[in-house]
Amino acid sequence: MDLGDYLDRLAQLLRGAYRSSASGVELQLDRPAQPVYLDLERAIPCGLVVNELVTNAFKHAFPAQRTGTITISLNSSNDRLTLGVRDDGIGLPAGFDFDTVKSLGLQLVPLLIDQLHGELQMARDGGACYLITFPASLNVRGTT
Repeated sequence: MDLGDYLDRLAQLLRGAYRSSASGVELQLDRPAQPVYLDLERAIPCGLVVNELVTNAFKHAFPAQRTGTITISLNSSNDRLTLGVRDDGIGLPAGFDFDTVKSLGLQLVPLLIDQLHGELQMARDGGACYLITFPASLNVRGTT
């Protein structure tokens, strides 16, 4: 399936779900012009990760009617895909670590990234930024 199309549909659903409670928050999708095809077995964890990170941003990054932007990005280069979720909200709390979070959804994020054979990078500059990089093809790492 085209991962960009899948993320576009997911973004529309998330936008609709938070339209009234986060009216000043814009959700954008930045995707390549060319389709990025991914098997369903890996597209599902991608969708679950994006859903959790975007939902978390809507709930916590923009308190007290603060306005801002959440961006979902997808890039492809050198047989690797990079999936990003970035917001320009208040940022992550000091000492934030997926190993110590109480939210079940956020506890699942590292497990889903492992399913993708991926790596996670987090940044706290001007909001929160999560970048997940993983093989574009399962055969890249010698697995089937």
